[in-house]
Amino acid sequence: MMMVWTDAAEAGILERVDAAIADTSKEPHAYIKAHAEFMEIGDRMLQQWALTLPLSLKAARATVRSSKSDTLRRALMAWNAPAE
Repeated sequence: MMMVWTDAAEAGILERVDAAIADTSKEPHAYIKAHAEFMEIGDRMLQQWALTLPLSLKAARATVRSSKSDTLRRALMAWNAPAE
């Protein structure tokens, strides 16, 4: 089944990406807590992640909306397609 691209589909995909990032960010926190030797680098890593992720997602949204985004749009649609 072919997915039709809509603003709602785009929003849904990017919301799922946001949720996946939020879930994944819990893992480094747990690792840092369990491994004190990783605290300094882990904290720096998470700080950089916090600074750059909003910019990356903003860029993704802008790219999907641009007229040159056919490749990204197809990739996102394929990623979002139900398993056959």
